[in-house]
Amino acid sequence: MTLSALQQKRKQLIQKLQRLDPDMLRGSLVKNYRRCGKPTCHCAEGKGHEAYYLSVSMSGRSPIMIYVSLKNQDRVRKALANYQNAQRILEEISTINREALAKKEIL
Repeated sequence: MTLSALQQKRKQLIQKLQRLDPDMLRGSLVKNYRRCGKPTCHCAEGKGHEAYYLSVSMSGRSPIMIYVSLKNQDRVRKALANYQNAQRILEEISTINREALAKKEIL
C-alpha cells in the first residue's frame, strides 16, 4: 500500500473510532448459578438461580466480578461489543502505523 493509501485508510479508521458509542466495558458477561439460602426454595435442590456478572481481569489481581441485573444485561452486552469494536479499529490503526514505519515513512 502506498503512503497516501495508508494515510487515507488511517483517517477513515480514526473517523470510525470517533463515531463509536462511548459506553464501553472491558470484560466478559458470565452466567453463574447461586443458591439463595432459603430451605424451601427450588434452588436448594436444583442448580440455583441464574445470575449474570461482569468479569474483568486486572493485572496481577484476581478477576473482579460485578453483578449485572436483568434490566442492565442488554446495555452491558452492547458496551462489551462497543469495546471489542474499538479494540479492532485500534489494532487496524496500529497495523497501518507499523506498515508505514517499516517503509521508513512517518504518517
